[in-house]
Amino acid sequence: MSDESGYTIGIPEVYAEIRALNAQLTAYINRQDLAMNSVQHSLSEARRNIEELRTRLDAEQARRTTTNRQIALAILTSFALPLLVWFLTAK
Repeated sequence: MSDESGYTIGIPEVYAEIRALNAQLTAYINRQDLAMNSVQHSLSEARRNIEELRTRLDAEQARRTTTNRQIALAILTSFALPLLVWFLTAK
């Protein structure tokens, strides 16, 4: 093979260059795979954290709902009991 400058390159040199480029490409792909695996791991951790937070939020909302119901019942009871006593003793 020769180019316009008259430089001649043989088949062994072409194969050597192809092998070198293949090694560089393989190294690049391996680096990208490592980077992608790191990102995938981070995403998995983030998803797990979000699910944990959702679970905690649901539990907190359920606890607050129960507490609010208990407060409402206590308030209603505090009004109803004196009225009941008054009603029963007024006769």
